[in-house]
Amino acid sequence: MITGSSTTKGRLALFNISRKGVSVKGNTADLFTVGFGAQAKTDAILHEAKKKLEALTDIDLGLALIKGPTSPTIAMLIANFFVHHYGATAYFEQTLDAYVVVLAHGSDRKVGDLIPASDVITL
Repeated sequence: MITGSSTTKGRLALFNISRKGVSVKGNTADLFTVGFGAQAKTDAILHEAKKKLEALTDIDLGLALIKGPTSPTIAMLIANFFVHHYGATAYFEQTLDAYVVVLAHGSDRKVGDLIPASDVITL
């Protein structure tokens, strides 16, 4: 598991991200849990989130699953980052108890496809 630290240079982090390997119907995927840390203005959170995303290594799998609260601005940053590294990106939609594919290219998955949360198994 790779985790964005909860502190940054002695202060509370503004953005948190952790990754763990999962399986979706026998296919390997990455599950990223995201969330806000200390209260701050959007631009400061955006810069920290970008640095933490760029620090991720060993990515380039077929599917990125994202779970956790984000603002529209941060969600766009995350989606833009993952579209360059994964064939499909899906965000968790609590009301559906499923991940909804929001970006897809070179993948069997299509935008709008649902991945039930029950199909996501931690490795």
